[in-house]
Amino acid sequence: RLQLGDPAGASIAYGRLIGSADRSRRHKALLRHGRALRLEGDYAEALVELNQSEEPAALGERAAALAGLGNTAALMAVADSLIARGDTAAPWEATLDLLGAHDEAAASALVERLRASPKFSPIEEARWVYGDGLRLLKTDTTRGLARLAELQRIRQAGSSTTPARPAIVRFHPDRPDSPAAIRTPPPTP
Repeated sequence: RLQLGDPAGASIAYGRLIGSADRSRRHKALLRHGRALRLEGDYAEALVELNQSEEPAALGERAAALAGLGNTAALMAVADSLIARGDTAAPWEATLDLLGAHDEAAASALVERLRASPKFSPIEEARWVYGDGLRLLKTDTTRGLARLAELQRIRQAGSSTTPARPAIVRFHPDRPDSPAAIRTPPPTP
């Protein structure tokens, strides 16, 4: 149900499996139920479930739930663990979006921590920088545009054989106060 875009239905279904006598099934259910709760915006309850799960993916989900709660200090500690192990499966974009809603500067700082790790690809880096630029545009056009300009440097540093090229962003000066003023041109062949 979660894959079908129904986190509420998934939450009910996984909630039933949490009491399973099968340890493996129980921990998987705790992870999936916690993820569903996070997607529903119930970050505190998600943390309760995720803290009980022994599934490796639970740590990334915990980071996102902590971001949703605005608990920056705890999130950064978890994020540092995820970054150290090069966890590319963690929901980084969701974590950054949730954190950015509470603390824009902390979200930008987390983007820099992620970028400092050699374990992530230029494509992932470009997504994080792009999202950060769009977040920054809402409050500081100059900083947002500077962040988006970094995409060109990421592209130049990346492999020319990378199948997906990072977005090249164009700003429309006739609407400088609107994030909608940003558009991404289609990739060139």
